[in-house]
Amino acid sequence: MKYFPHRVRALEQLLKDYRPPQPFNVHLKSFFKLNRQYGSRDRRELKQLAFTYWRMGSLIKLNDLAEKMAVSIFLLEPIGDWALEYISDSIQKELTPLKKSSNELDLEKLIEMKWFDKNQFSKFESILSSEIDSLEYRKSMFLASNLWIRILNNEKQIQDTVENHESYKRKLGKSLEFTNGSDLEGLLKRYRRDYTVQDISSQKVVERIATAPDMSIFDCCAGSGGKTLSIWNLEPRVKLFVSDVREAIIRNLNQRFQKHRLRDFNWSVQNIVKGQALGKFKNSLTKSEISESEFDLVLCDMPCSGSGTWSRNPEALSKFKIKDLEKYQDRQRKILQSASSYMKNSGAIWYLTCSVFEKENEDVVESFLSKNQEFSLVQSGYENWLNNGGDCIYFAEIRKEK
Repeated sequence: MKYFPHRVRALEQLLKDYRPPQPFNVHLKSFFKLNRQYGSRDRRELKQLAFTYWRMGSLIKLNDLAEKMAVSIFLLEPIGDWALEYISDSIQKELTPLKKSSNELDLEKLIEMKWFDKNQFSKFESILSSEIDSLEYRKSMFLASNLWIRILNNEKQIQDTVENHESYKRKLGKSLEFTNGSDLEGLLKRYRRDYTVQDISSQKVVERIATAPDMSIFDCCAGSGGKTLSIWNLEPRVKLFVSDVREAIIRNLNQRFQKHRLRDFNWSVQNIVKGQALGKFKNSLTKSEISESEFDLVLCDMPCSGSGTWSRNPEALSKFKIKDLEKYQDRQRKILQSASSYMKNSGAIWYLTCSVFEKENEDVVESFLSKNQEFSLVQSGYENWLNNGGDCIYFAEIRKEK
């Protein structure tokens, strides 16, 4: 990096101005808006350096930020030898044995280095689900997840457009993978309504959900509506109901659905954590109010720690506190219990989190089943794309007996 010292000074200011729990990506946009002297290359390189800090630099206990970042770059980048210029001789001697190859670290040796924060890096190990390999999960923390889209329309035209582009990596069904940070708005400007950005783990979970024409589906924690949009793409004749406790989120969801030509759905703003009867929904086409209290399928995409997405959002690790899991679990239990009252006989709940922690996943589902004998577990597991370009999602299909 030609302007490394300059970039480090900018990074120091960027980190100084950051105020959690604001998402770091949001902070980056604000920082660049206030500092217009940075050109496109400056912004790209500073963003890359910042996320290298969160992936590795924040775990290195050296006082000098430049040396801390140089160590991080040497360890994480395939061609990072140039960074040795900024590393002391004593640290340099310890670094070479830590790289098994240009793309693989010896984690066991790394965590024993006196300048590496072993406690911070390993604080989650005891709470991982038994289905998640600890070593593989730790490796994923040093890898940036890639950018995935789902094709909604014009599949051939989109495929032809991206086929030879340098950022394009592979196609899996209707899912396309690109390198992180790719400018898809420019590349696919003509087809902006024909695809949606969605991680591969979310797409694959949705493909597991069995739907049929005229099935009523209620997404009770809809957020931006990505999974509902994918369900509709797979079966456009379903009857869709969405809600979220945040009014602004529902407004954004409405705009997103309209952009992608999903025009007939029913929405509401309500807090199902309280376990109250559902309020009325408003139909997006007729604007009329609809009362609906029972559904064939309830989708519970839970608020959670997000630990299955930390390779995408590495700053979250430094903010994570194990005690916060109690808060998440309490909310998840309440939402799942409320959702169960909105199901028809023989209906199904799909319980989802983007977490790899047992307390938010298996423990919540097992607790619910033990208290609600009329429900049974059909299937559960992890759609795990960590170390394969994506995130990790836990899923459990719970069905109500007739």
